Amino acid sequence: INVGTGVNTGTVRIASGTGARKVELAGGGTGIKTIYIGAAATADVITIGTTTAAGATTISAGTGGLSLQSGLTVAVTAVNNAASPYALLGGDYVIACNTSGGALTITLPVAPATGRTIVVVDEGAEAASNNITVDGNGKNIAAAGTIAATKLISSNYGTMTLYYTGTIWNAQE
Repeated sequence: INVGTGVNTGTVRIASGTGARKVELAGGGTGIKTIYIGAAATADVITIGTTTAAGATTISAGTGGLSLQSGLTVAVTAVNNAASPYALLGGDYVIACNTSGGALTITLPVAPATGRTIVVVDEGAEAASNNITVDGNGKNIAAAGTIAATKLISSNYGTMTLYYTGTIWNAQE
């Protein structure tokens, strides 16, 4: 660990290698504990989690909740009819659709995790002419009082937010 001024570069690995590992910072006891990561620099990029497809990151905030001080920025994927049918990827959250060139189908994951949330947006304002079909990929979608294998976004600037319950996609249009 480098301490002091000047250029400090390198990598610090804690509990690396194979097998199960657990690192606990400021755990146990009583009193308030604060951990600062990259707190003094102006251009820090902090990555928490994994880049592997099988990995998962859990943040347990307790009853105090989770606070994002500068707002929430989410992944936005731009899709047009040339990509149709577009199969959602693991990192997709907001799907910004442009159907100016024709209708578009968005295919939801075949085995989504419970709690997976997706927002499909008609960003190009053409859905009234060229519909956006949201395909549940074997899972039904419940929206507007009906349940079906597919749902349409058919109004300009239309939006559909989908939440997977473990058995069905609940959608709000």
